Amino acid sequence: MRFYNNIYPDVDDIVICRVKKIQNDAIYVSLLEYDNIEGMVQLANASTRRKKRSICLLKENKQYPLLVITVDKEKGYLDLSNKYLAEEDKESANDRYSLYQKVNKLFKDFMFNKFGKDYTEEQYKEYAEKSIWKLDKRKCYEEIVNSYFNGTNLNFELSDEDLEIFNEAVKSHCGEFQIASKLNFTLRNPNYKGVEIIRNTFDQIVDKYKLTVSIDDVPSYHVDIESHNKLDNENLLEEINHFLLEESKTNRMIYSKKEIISNIQKI
Repeated sequence: MRFYNNIYPDVDDIVICRVKKIQNDAIYVSLLEYDNIEGMVQLANASTRRKKRSICLLKENKQYPLLVITVDKEKGYLDLSNKYLAEEDKESANDRYSLYQKVNKLFKDFMFNKFGKDYTEEQYKEYAEKSIWKLDKRKCYEEIVNSYFNGTNLNFELSDEDLEIFNEAVKSHCGEFQIASKLNFTLRNPNYKGVEIIRNTFDQIVDKYKLTVSIDDVPSYHVDIESHNKLDNENLLEEINHFLLEESKTNRMIYSKKEIISNIQKI
């Protein structure tokens, strides 16, 4: 399966490969992200020397991240190496590959829900170009999931109907959820009837926003809200923050916003 819009990787890309065969002069691999096109690893780029004996680091039928060092698109020739990769580079490449497999699973579910099991390769490419191939391959999964949890739309060239089908595939993958958001702040009033004025301020929040202010440990307080939309939550809490700031100026109170935090809670 071809993961991305480009048919070949670029030089210095790290790609996930499966070793097909090891011969005396070279090792032949298939690039799993690029429709299993073939690449070659020179033995010198796949071995280490220990006590005058060369030991091959790659094994047949095993999967490895490899560095692309040569690409000849006209001849379809790719030269790869295992020698110049740090362990953190390999881990990062494996993580990216694992996440993009999830993207492909989402997209295949979308295509199945739209066309059934008989969609063509051309249809697959057409809709991939309109959707997942428009995203950075290194951040694709993160962008799709964040868009779902934040209630925002991705820059896809899909009809409203197709976008709804795609979102249903994402929802099936991520599951039902709630976003719990919290505004943490401190509030002091050293003036005459200060406690009464603070209580009145909190009563106004209840009346105006239908939300309750909770005490952590005076003078620390918080306001909680839950919904399916992170941005709506945080925008409302920012509005409350602005209200508290204005009330503090009017009543000569000491107000400080600490933070607004949001967490995903799966149902």
